[in-house]
Amino acid sequence: MRQIRRHFFVAASVFFGLSAGCGRPATHTDCERIFQRIVELELRDLQTTDPAIVAKKTSELRASYGSELEGCVGKRIRKDLVTCLEQAKAASEVDGCLK
Repeated sequence: MRQIRRHFFVAASVFFGLSAGCGRPATHTDCERIFQRIVELELRDLQTTDPAIVAKKTSELRASYGSELEGCVGKRIRKDLVTCLEQAKAASEVDGCLK
């Protein structure tokens, strides 16, 4: 769990820290999809596929980063950010999507 928190924190801090730049304001749906995809990729990299464990870890991360997740609504994101994350095959690709 410590490893996913460290990886998730890096990706989340970059994403949730975005507030300027081009693009469009993030919607609640965008933020939720981005959160879910980052968690999914991190857990996949850790070879965690058991639905019960995935649900538990997702819930724990949501509890830890809930305020940041809510705070992302309205922040500027690139128009292709969600698409880029959906096409990512590994957590290591997340940084490229967030630049």
